[in-house]
Amino acid sequence: LFSTGQLEQLRRGAGAPSSFAKALDIGAGVGLVTDELRPLCGRVIATETSQGMARRLRSAGYECWEEDLAETVGGRRVQNSGPGAAGDLGLVDDADRARAEHEGTFELVSILNVIDRSRQPAGLLRAAHRLLDPERGWLLLATPLPYRPFYYEGARTYAPLAQESLALPRARQWVPAEGNAEDEEWAVGAERLIQRVLPSQGFEVVAFSRIPYISAGDADDDLAYLDDVVLLARPTAAVADALPQQQ
Repeated sequence: LFSTGQLEQLRRGAGAPSSFAKALDIGAGVGLVTDELRPLCGRVIATETSQGMARRLRSAGYECWEEDLAETVGGRRVQNSGPGAAGDLGLVDDADRARAEHEGTFELVSILNVIDRSRQPAGLLRAAHRLLDPERGWLLLATPLPYRPFYYEGARTYAPLAQESLALPRARQWVPAEGNAEDEEWAVGAERLIQRVLPSQGFEVVAFSRIPYISAGDADDDLAYLDDVVLLARPTAAVADALPQQQ
């Protein structure tokens, strides 16, 4: 996706720190991009939903959380009510409690080419917001544009959950076009992501870039030539995402 040098150039443009004490790479895959983050970070934790990929990450020396953070950390929380509740947010379940100690402790959270392949992309952004240090934290996000979101369940593909999808314009055609045919769509998608979607999730974009990305493709095409938006953003005010308590 990018080299450590390209990341360093983006970091300097954003005025981000030269190193991060604690970083989290969400959806790390086999760790190829995580390896590029490692020189900039003290402690790096990876997450993966795939058991096989999690095993490879651990064999490469990474601490790996084998879970979907959109569910264990990013789940919408229930608004407590009744005497003494004072509008507190209740944790969703035991898995959420297991990660509560890490909330607000990461200086860098990366989500690289994951939100377009997630069942709950908004949940991933909520998880990142909760896990980032509110004063020193940075979000490193990359996604191909135009936006073509889906996720795999076995061999089948599905659209993200409606209530957890992102308000990004979808690509006009499913198969990426060659050349510069999608430049206008890319620009519109990047503007929407930077000016509307991320602010609505509690992030302010500081710097961004456009870089080419070669995907492994699918059953119809061996390779897909795409363009990513890569950006650094800071967490802003907490996002009001509580659900009313069921009676």
